[in-house]
Amino acid sequence: MLNTYSNLDVLYQDIKHHLQENHYHINPYREIQYGIQFLISKESYSEVLRIYKSKKGIKLDFSQIKSDTFLLALQSDLKLFLTPLQLSDSKSALGEDVTKISSMKEEPDDLIGVDESGKGDYFGPLVIAAVRVTPDIRSELEGLGISDSKLLSDSMIANLATLIQDKCPHAVMIMANASYNTIYEKFKNLNQMLAWAHMKVIEDTLKQGYCAHALCDQFGNASLLKNSLRTKDLNITLLQRPKAETNFSVACASIVARHHFVDSITNISQSYNLSFPKGSSKHVSNFAYDFVKQHGIEELDLVAKKHFVITKQIVNKLEKNKE
Repeated sequence: MLNTYSNLDVLYQDIKHHLQENHYHINPYREIQYGIQFLISKESYSEVLRIYKSKKGIKLDFSQIKSDTFLLALQSDLKLFLTPLQLSDSKSALGEDVTKISSMKEEPDDLIGVDESGKGDYFGPLVIAAVRVTPDIRSELEGLGISDSKLLSDSMIANLATLIQDKCPHAVMIMANASYNTIYEKFKNLNQMLAWAHMKVIEDTLKQGYCAHALCDQFGNASLLKNSLRTKDLNITLLQRPKAETNFSVACASIVARHHFVDSITNISQSYNLSFPKGSSKHVSNFAYDFVKQHGIEELDLVAKKHFVITKQIVNKLEKNKE
């Protein structure tokens, strides 16, 4: 859709009208080199969006937007304009960076590994971590028992996470439940949230020193990551493959992410003087039901990922017991 526009003024007017329907205030644009920029405001946020036009086509540039919350909301509300951009230029180098990932026989020895924790847990946050491991750093960490966090005890994870964070450039995003639920309501798609979060921690790690490659586990469609790379305008090759946690850098990220997730669950448990269970089993569902009976359904927003089917089960059970 973007590349069907030949006039940036017409595109601006369409974006303006579309966003105004979603309660944004749009300032008049001003011309910049190769494009236009304009201020977009909503509630307490005011950020600049740029649109560039070149021989390769039209590009929405979100790089001036500082608030991650506003960025997520704006990207979601502009999906009508972004989706065609994901599909166009699929043979570009950027597209190849994402799709050739699974066929690489040797992974780079200087690599940013990315992994998440809490995705399948009803209670607690979603945590995404990126860790860069260089050959020199790896030689210091090898032999300490670093592997996929699912194979390690919580106490060992805590010890290793401290060492990894002390030695390695890294970034961690802890998406607390209230924020997680707000963002999910906007996206309605966990993989889109993961793609954005992965790019954010990669970006923050790159600020500590350039690295040419990043590796993460395979999730969703590669176009999600491709679009996030475009949006962030990151100069990095993103590698994606199944069971990426077998890679040393990703294993380090897995440990760091799990450590922060376990730490967050511990803090939540202490706040309510309860022992919140991990996972999403029948036991977790029963615990959640008892929690709601004691604290109210609204309190779930602060401790749980409400889009899980467990929430619907609780609501149905409460309604049934009223009859």
